[in-house]
Amino acid sequence: NNKPFVNSSLSSKPKTLDYVIGSKKLITEAIEHHDRGQYKEAFEIAGKSLRIFLNGDAGIKKEITNQELVQLIQNNNKYPLDDIRYCFKITDLVKFAKFEPAESDFRKIISLYEKLTNKWKRVNNTKMIF
Repeated sequence: NNKPFVNSSLSSKPKTLDYVIGSKKLITEAIEHHDRGQYKEAFEIAGKSLRIFLNGDAGIKKEITNQELVQLIQNNNKYPLDDIRYCFKITDLVKFAKFEPAESDFRKIISLYEKLTNKWKRVNNTKMIF
C-alpha cells in the first residue's frame, strides 16, 4: 500500500476551518519572530496570515495578490478596508526593504488579525481558542 498515512482526526475537520487554523499558526510564528528581533520575517509572515484568513473568509480559492484581495472584498462592509490596506502596505514595504517598521505597525497588524478572528468567532458562534 503506497498511500500516505492520513491522520483521521485531522482529515475530519471541516475544510472551512483550515484557513482559520492555518492563519493562527502563522500569526503565532510572526509574533515569535518579532520577539526574537527578526522584524522582516515577522512582518512578512503576519501579512501572509492576514491574506490567508481573508482569502478563506471571503471564499477565495486561488492565490492572489494583496491588491487583488482588497479589490475583491471592497464591496463587503464586514471588513475594515482602511486597516487592511494599511497593514498590507506596511508588510509589502517591509518585505521589499523600503520601510523600517515601527513597533506600533506590528501591533496594528496583530490587532487587526484579532479583530477579524474575534468577529469570525462571534458570527460562527464558536468558542475556538486562539
